[in-house]
Amino acid sequence: MNYLAHILVSGDLEDHQVGGFLGDFVKGPLTGAWPLAVEQGIWLHRKLDAWSDQDSTFKSIAEKLGVKHRRIAPIIIDLAIDHFLCLQWSQFHDQTLESFTQDFYQNLSRFELILPKSAQIWLQHAQNTDLLAGYGNLPRLGRIVDSMEMRRRRPLGLDQAFVAFLQHYDEIAEGFDALFPMLQQRARQHLNELPEHFKG
Repeated sequence: MNYLAHILVSGDLEDHQVGGFLGDFVKGPLTGAWPLAVEQGIWLHRKLDAWSDQDSTFKSIAEKLGVKHRRIAPIIIDLAIDHFLCLQWSQFHDQTLESFTQDFYQNLSRFELILPKSAQIWLQHAQNTDLLAGYGNLPRLGRIVDSMEMRRRRPLGLDQAFVAFLQHYDEIAEGFDALFPMLQQRARQHLNELPEHFKG
């Protein structure tokens, strides 16, 4: 899962959403360094990533990109999930996508001084470009993939895998329709199981 999906399924609590985002930036044990609800969101992020790594529907979607791209397919499919979520946003949230993303940037900025440096850089870029809503635009998504590829020390072939995604676009869209309701259900389940404290 990519950023937008994690933020959405983290629920309506602002700190849970921040944690849902920060799961890609905060590593290691949760020790109470962040507010409890933020750490709960990070915990949820990790639970959902562990689930999606093993989920047969997610795996079958990734297989659409072909054996050649098997190793990096999850990266492209994570982006694809955010892409289709943008396109179908009104089915999943009453607030407009643009309003939701702007509220999230403002919410995340409350923690700007203590965010990991990479998250600070992401936030500045996202605020300037509305990155989250931009995932819904295919040409822009392609440029994001190209940028990810260029930042790698060694080529991964993300650009080629993105071409494979475009070739199987309709099939992957159908996979999203099957996967995302399961993801929402899993998130709701974990939201009812949130740890009440974290300690080192």
